[in-house]
Amino acid sequence: MVLFITSKINAVATIILSAIGSNNSPNFD
Repeated sequence: MVLFITSKINAVATIILSAIGSNNSPNFD
């Protein structure tokens, strides 16, 4: 259960970081 929650948090964090990176770096695909 803990691993499931952790992986879910990591997935959300990755999506958020990807969105921020895309906004800050126009050249980032």
